[in-house]
Amino acid sequence: HAARIYVLHAWRDQCSPHDTAEMHLTMANQWAPITESLIDDDNASKVYVIGLADRARNRGIPVPWKPMPIRGQDKETRAAPLRGLLQQLRVFLVRADWNYWLINELLMFPTATGSGVDDGVDALGLIGRRLLQLGKPAAPVEPKPEQPPTHYRPTLDEMFKDAERGGSSWRPR
Repeated sequence: HAARIYVLHAWRDQCSPHDTAEMHLTMANQWAPITESLIDDDNASKVYVIGLADRARNRGIPVPWKPMPIRGQDKETRAAPLRGLLQQLRVFLVRADWNYWLINELLMFPTATGSGVDDGVDALGLIGRRLLQLGKPAAPVEPKPEQPPTHYRPTLDEMFKDAERGGSSWRPR
């Protein structure tokens, strides 16, 4: 089965890193347990994670970080896996108030200009990049049928019983 992305919640606001961290923790708590919280591995994100980790620890909310390397790639290159998922109709959004701005961002990317016009693309792009790292799930392993032994060695009890019946098949000739 091909991987699908179901977007259950999205949030966007121009606010302080503190408010962003609080919303991050609120969503992590709401959708617990989460297995990974993806974040770009750049300098700004590293500073953000330090503050967020302190808040998460103080509130007792586990947030397993998964930094995603940027490796000098531009936004279009980083969004390429997302583009493929969208073209294959494998991204689904729950109907909600945030659909308008997210869909608009996706449609305007990469030509939109201004501050924060591609944050939703960045967030979904992280998921597309992570799916590439994970690869295809392994197929279930079928148990192998029990094979008969390639050679037979009688037990001591079997040799004695064979001898009592007058057999001698176990003796060397």
